[in-house]
Amino acid sequence: MEPVQATGGPRSTSHRLGWLLKAMWIALLMLFARVMFLIVYEYQRYFPPDFAEGFLQYRESYFWGVYSAAFYLHIAIGPIVLLIAVFLMLSGQGNRYLKRFAHWHRPLGKLQFLLVVFLLTPTGIVMSTRANTGAVAGVAFLLLSLATAFSMIAAVWHIRHGNIAVHRRWATRCFLLLCSPMLLRLMQGAVITLEYDSVATYPLSAWASWTVPLLLFEISAIARRAEFVK
Repeated sequence: MEPVQATGGPRSTSHRLGWLLKAMWIALLMLFARVMFLIVYEYQRYFPPDFAEGFLQYRESYFWGVYSAAFYLHIAIGPIVLLIAVFLMLSGQGNRYLKRFAHWHRPLGKLQFLLVVFLLTPTGIVMSTRANTGAVAGVAFLLLSLATAFSMIAAVWHIRHGNIAVHRRWATRCFLLLCSPMLLRLMQGAVITLEYDSVATYPLSAWASWTVPLLLFEISAIARRAEFVK
């Protein structure tokens, strides 16, 4: 009898891992789309502003004026910035499905810089001064806004000086920071589902929604550099 040849091998294993990564990316994009839809769906409470429940609860006393201008500008820009960020991340990594749109990467990157640095960050800073649960969450949102602007500026600075690898790292950091509101929404949803005190845990979620993803990214980057040195 002839020996049975083993099927598979490194090539088939790599192929399966490739499909697994694609499936994970699709799942993440679907989750991204769902959370964004839920966030935008709540906008109906803001036109006119509903102070009885939701994000605007307890804000009527100081809403009108500077805060309302910052709030409406922030929620108008937020979804646009997130969609541009997704496109920039995928096109910047050479995604084959976006190859024919790759020429949009640079102009949209410039637009993203203007939106983040001159609109999203200042309005975020204004809103951070009025965090519902107090100064702990407020400081988290303030530093988040500053970190987002800094990472955006760093990404642009490095690409202008031809440091593509460093540019990608800063662009990834900026992307993670921009996605923090959606992670915050997921975390608070989990807290409510588990019947914990959402008000008491909100400051912790405000910090964790952007510091944890950044920490995981930095650990991953250090591990990849150590593997490369080997």
